[in-house]
Amino acid sequence: MDIDPGLMRRYVSECLRATPHGQVTAADLYAHYVRWAQSTDLPGQFVATKAAFGRYLKGAGVQWRRTSAAVVYLGVEPVSP
Repeated sequence: MDIDPGLMRRYVSECLRATPHGQVTAADLYAHYVRWAQSTDLPGQFVATKAAFGRYLKGAGVQWRRTSAAVVYLGVEPVSP
């Protein structure tokens, strides 16, 4: 199993806010996701790998760009649920 789609949908709906000027590095957003996933009460939770997390976000339409230092997601910011 590569990713738990239900867990990812829940993360996106509870913990990401769309904002025109938002940007966050992939590493920071993944760390935020892991902390959140480990704190959920979902039975059988599965924390996605970095690669699977990135593929899910890109597939969900989250814009991104690669800088010389990092991959940055655009138009979103993490929030506490």
